[in-house]
Amino acid sequence: MDLSTYKNSVEHDPENGLYGDCYRVCIAWLLRVPPSDVPHFAEDGPDSDWQDRERKWLADRGLSSVSIPFMADNDVDGVLNTIACNNLNARYMLCGAGKAGVNHCVGCEGDAIVMDSTGSGVEGPTDDGFFWVEFLSPL
Repeated sequence: MDLSTYKNSVEHDPENGLYGDCYRVCIAWLLRVPPSDVPHFAEDGPDSDWQDRERKWLADRGLSSVSIPFMADNDVDGVLNTIACNNLNARYMLCGAGKAGVNHCVGCEGDAIVMDSTGSGVEGPTDDGFFWVEFLSPL
């Protein structure tokens, strides 16, 4: 699929009960399917049971997610270079804080961000103090 099809359909606006769907878009990108084929797991916000729904949805497809935290004293380039060092051609998602200061996920290959559903990038760690790298793996 063309990368231009991997754009958020839900803008992040928590004051009005809307939580952006960049995570869903990244999963769709990893699976090479349209974002509409993947549920918006976090539509009820970060305190919901979205991870349980995601795990079940992936398991129903014979997949699981593997998440690796990186300490905040790493920078984005350091995280990307570390992953690429041993996984040069791997596709994965990187979660951190985007330009707006809110958590954001992007799609990566090797040491580069190649898919960003909002264009806000990743500039720092998520609100829990970590960068998160996530791979999809067969069960």
